[in-house]
Amino acid sequence: MNHIVEEESKHLDKQIKEILTDKHALQQQFLLIDQLSSRIDPILASTLELSSEIEETSILADTISGKVRRIDKIRDRVKQAKDHIQDILDIKECADGVQNALFKEDYAAAAHFIERYLKINPELIDADSKMILSKANETLITLLNKNIEVALKSGNQNEMLKYCKMYFPLGKSKLAVIKYGEFLCLSVDTIIDTLKKDLGDSKNKITDEKINYAVALAKLLRDIEILLKDQRPIIDENFGVFGMVAILQAVQLKTEHHCLPLLKQFQVEWKLQQYNNQIRAFEKASSSLSIKRVDNKNELSDLPLLLDQLSSISQAIEAHRRFIVSLTKKYQDNLTKSMEEKKEKKEEMVTIRDINSLYSFGEVDSFCHELLVSYLTVENHFMNQCIQKVLQANTQDSSIVNEVFLILKECCNRSRQSYNVDTICAFINLVDTLLNESLRTYFYNQANLKTVGNLDLCLNGLNNLELVCTYIPQLRQDIEIPCQKSFKTMPVQFQKIVSSLDTLNSTQRRLRTLLQNSLETLFNSVSTKIQQQLESISGYLEYEITQTQFNQNQLNVPIIQQFIQNLDLLFTPHKRLSETNLDLLMHSNARYVIEFFEQVILKKKFSKYGAKQLDKDYMALLGYFSSNSKRSMREKFERLQQISDLLNIDEVTDVVELVKDWEDSGSSQFSSSEILKIVSLRTDIKSKLPVLSKLLNK
Repeated sequence: MNHIVEEESKHLDKQIKEILTDKHALQQQFLLIDQLSSRIDPILASTLELSSEIEETSILADTISGKVRRIDKIRDRVKQAKDHIQDILDIKECADGVQNALFKEDYAAAAHFIERYLKINPELIDADSKMILSKANETLITLLNKNIEVALKSGNQNEMLKYCKMYFPLGKSKLAVIKYGEFLCLSVDTIIDTLKKDLGDSKNKITDEKINYAVALAKLLRDIEILLKDQRPIIDENFGVFGMVAILQAVQLKTEHHCLPLLKQFQVEWKLQQYNNQIRAFEKASSSLSIKRVDNKNELSDLPLLLDQLSSISQAIEAHRRFIVSLTKKYQDNLTKSMEEKKEKKEEMVTIRDINSLYSFGEVDSFCHELLVSYLTVENHFMNQCIQKVLQANTQDSSIVNEVFLILKECCNRSRQSYNVDTICAFINLVDTLLNESLRTYFYNQANLKTVGNLDLCLNGLNNLELVCTYIPQLRQDIEIPCQKSFKTMPVQFQKIVSSLDTLNSTQRRLRTLLQNSLETLFNSVSTKIQQQLESISGYLEYEITQTQFNQNQLNVPIIQQFIQNLDLLFTPHKRLSETNLDLLMHSNARYVIEFFEQVILKKKFSKYGAKQLDKDYMALLGYFSSNSKRSMREKFERLQQISDLLNIDEVTDVVELVKDWEDSGSSQFSSSEILKIVSLRTDIKSKLPVLSKLLNK
């Protein structure tokens, strides 16, 4: 109980001390407040005085501001009055000036007065002046129209520009563009008139120069391009981007108007529809036969000229399209940038749409599409028939492949020169189909020993099939490299061509597989004889020999050398194969011999000198096969080499070092148990195998 009282007493003492301490601090704060109050009173008085002055200044500022606003209104009314007076004076000056200018036939001055008149507030124009100026405006437009007609007929460009520019002050900018567009369209008419005359002279043999409809079309488009290129700076300076687009649209319509008759006359002259019908009828009849026929009804010698002209027509139209794209690219880029900066501008958006419309040639594109369909039909027929003639000649040497790919290259180049990406891709697919079907079947049958039944024919067929595989990448390059240049500014279209060309790579791989299979068939035809040779020597191979026997072997022809000579005689007829094919065949042969030889030697017993003889035999085989192959044979002989190395080591510790080197280089061919089995073939070191086993499994 006393303890609790003591604790409570201590707690109360502590609280009393804290209260006394707080009292002292509060007294100090009250003292400070008393001192500050004497300083705050003067500041408060000054603040109230300043507030009163600010209020008075604000009232004064409002008064002055009102007076300034009244002065501004008065100034605006004075300016309006002056402007009205000036407009009234301008009306009088314009009315008198335009009449005087028209009297003097100074149409530029008259246009200037009309421009001033059109800018004046209509409410200020009195009836008499309005009638005079309106009549003068109509008169001036009539006079300008007459003078422009005269300039059109005479073909005077300077006069055309002079009078067209006078439309702008009159608010007739669109009319100015239309009139100048008409002038350029007349220039196009002049170009076509000259071409028609040249065509007539060529047909009537008045001139030595031969001009056909395809040449005429290309020349028409080139001359129009020259005209537009020359006119571009003039149009830019006088009519601006919107004028340029409108003028191009007019010229484009006129160009289409003149191109269509040329295309139709070309179609009639060549009787394209008749060609198409005959080809379809021939293909239909041919498809019902088991063998391909050669079309003797249609004269193939005429087709290259037709195909060249079809390709050149497409090239001319596509080249003209690219010219228009390059001509308008600057405007397209500038307008796109302007739209990005200004966000919205309906007029510019319409112009971009108009520019895009210039890249389409309407009916000309449709008609050209029909011509290209005919081109693909005729070109495919021509290609197939020419190749069929070559194949039916039944030539056995490589000239048949050269002729086939010469035809393919010629046809591919012609399709490439069309400049039409869809046509190029379609023809690449036709070539790929031809390679995958009739050509693949023909060359595979020629290369298959079971099919031809004659070794010489089979060897020629294999060489031809290998040559086909070699020529396919070259054919791709012949298409891809020129297309990369001609489609330099059109990466999307070029990538489409590349994708089509990738199918040729797949075709080459399939043909390579066929070639490999045919070579395997050829090898299998002699594998029985090779096996007989190997079996005949296996019983005579002896490796548990003394030094004397080893030395004696060096004086005589070793058994392996005899086998190599017999093998070489067996393969002598096959050396007519191409270098690549012979290489493939020799690798198959090497693999077969090595596997058999390895099985034989693993059943033998070896002495120290027998191991040396094995090394010589291994080197002899490697030397023979390497001399008949352009590719290295060492990888195929690696197991045999390691067997020889293991058998030629006298100390088991050397085996461990050898195995470590193989493992470090990643070339080891055998497991530890297999190594022990191989080393155990050495009868003179068989007792050391337990030690070797421990070292290998350490």
